[in-house]
Amino acid sequence: MKGFPTPAHVEALRKRYRKGTTIRMIAMKSSVLPIAEGTLGEVDYVDDAGEVHMKWEDGRVAPFIPGEDIVEIIPKKTRQEIVTVCYGQRETWKSRKKAMASFLEAVAATEGHEQERYMNVYIALLEGKMVCTDGDD
Repeated sequence: MKGFPTPAHVEALRKRYRKGTTIRMIAMKSSVLPIAEGTLGEVDYVDDAGEVHMKWEDGRVAPFIPGEDIVEIIPKKTRQEIVTVCYGQRETWKSRKKAMASFLEAVAATEGHEQERYMNVYIALLEGKMVCTDGDD
C-alpha cells in the first residue's frame, strides 16, 4: 500500500478482514521474514495504517499488507479441517470433537506450563477457531 490509507479505506479493510477470518498466505512481499506460502492464519485486527494483523498457524504473530502481499480468504463453508499447533507441531484434524478429546486428555495428564499450552489449544477449539495454537509466540 502506497502512503497512508484514508479512513474509508481502512473501514473497508476492516469489513473485509473481520476478526477470526481464516487467511491463506499466497506470497508475502512486505517482510524480510515472510510468512511461508500456504500458511493459514486468523485475522486479529486491522490497524489504522491498513495492516491486517494475524495469528499464523506457525505460531508467529505478524501483519500482512493488502495490495503488497497476496492472500486468500478461506470461506467458512470450505473450512472443514481444524489445524492445531502445539510445541511447534502442526496437526490437521477432520473432526473438532476428536481434537478436543485429544487436547482435553493432554490437559488432564499434565501440569504447569505444559498444561497451560494444551489448555490454550483446547480453549481455541471450544471457541470454534479453525487454527488453534498453544500461544507460544
